Amino acid sequence: SARTRVLATLLMRGLFIQTSFASLRRRPAACHVSPGGRQIHARVGQMPNAERRRRVNRPLDEFASPGKGHVLTKSDSRTVLTPTMPGKDSGRHAKTSRQRLQMQMAQSPGELLQRLQGAIDAGLIDRSVFGAAMQRCGQNRWWDALQEVKKIKGNRGFVCHGEQLTIYLTALRKAAMGEQGFGLVKARQGQLIKLARKAWAETSQERLNNVLLGSALSLCAVAASGHDKPRSILWAEELWEVAAMEKLQPSNVSYSAFAHVLEWHDRVNRLDALLSEAAKGKWTPCCVTLGSLVNTAAEKRDSIRAVKLWNCLTSKFGVQPHNLAYGALAKAHLLCGSPVAATQATNDLLGRRLELNPELAEKDMQAWLLRYHSSLAPKHFQQLDASFSRGGPLLLKGSNRQQQTFRRMVTVREQLRNSTSPLRLQDVLVEWTAQ
Repeated sequence: SARTRVLATLLMRGLFIQTSFASLRRRPAACHVSPGGRQIHARVGQMPNAERRRRVNRPLDEFASPGKGHVLTKSDSRTVLTPTMPGKDSGRHAKTSRQRLQMQMAQSPGELLQRLQGAIDAGLIDRSVFGAAMQRCGQNRWWDALQEVKKIKGNRGFVCHGEQLTIYLTALRKAAMGEQGFGLVKARQGQLIKLARKAWAETSQERLNNVLLGSALSLCAVAASGHDKPRSILWAEELWEVAAMEKLQPSNVSYSAFAHVLEWHDRVNRLDALLSEAAKGKWTPCCVTLGSLVNTAAEKRDSIRAVKLWNCLTSKFGVQPHNLAYGALAKAHLLCGSPVAATQATNDLLGRRLELNPELAEKDMQAWLLRYHSSLAPKHFQQLDASFSRGGPLLLKGSNRQQQTFRRMVTVREQLRNSTSPLRLQDVLVEWTAQ
């Protein structure tokens, strides 16, 4: 079979794979996964890989329990960004703990709504149950179910407070992605600002805090790449003005989210002013800031801007890039047709002894396929082989899409090696950023 031939090829190339193809879909034992859905996110080990990698690279002082001396203790959390909301009534009661768990373990939108109605009928309902239901909708990108949960919550007379608004905005942002595959659903993206502002208007009036500010600005950043771009920058600026009027000192997370929005809207002077505040010590850009800004430049197909941002943050502010930032840089170069620069990003990462992740490994293999296709030089095929050797096992442990991409790349590599007639360029473009 085709699967057997691919496996045999990998074994011959020295990629010994201990796990079978059937086991590739298994989750790590530490991850609690409901039978029909994504992981629940109550702990770091239960988060999707990409979100977990983003959080573990944030500075410890941005989290609720930063530990001492930059060493995590048993009680430390890389799940809850600071500040939390002490003293607020979250509406969370011990008697509804089972109902919260049922929401988080729902396998489909229909099951979640059925369980929510059951909790209402049993009189075991409070704001935290609705919050858990909205979180589950965000995790599994159940857009319609999320709106239905919010509607039921309003019909039951539950007043929305800041904490529930934060949960809803975060779930709304996540649910803008499609249930299957990756990428934003344009129809959902176009409704983000409208729905978010409507929910904001329905929320009981409280002073703005950094948790809510950060979630709202992050939603604006997601909306900024769609046709609702003008309204996203208007709301982001309005939120920033409210924070200033209420004398709220934005956290590093809020500053980074606002910088992300400004970059999407090409507000270069405004972003420079924000970075000037960092130079004065008002906030500290980190590797997550670097990654998000460079990735935004990549999405706009502007590798020159990506390199400029990279040099500014690493040189002027001493930001130490992490592997996700290197992945964003390689993405920028690939999207702009520069495979040589993309492979250099991976080489720089390896030179700094940072861990290669599946996303960057995928881009590196694609870049070397392009370089070898262009030159047919033996030394470039050796580099191509080396890229496959270090990146192949990572992709085979990754998502279904990454596994499929790798198998297609293996086929293209063998065709390049054995074909008597040259392949067309379009036949070599496998990874999506190269297409």
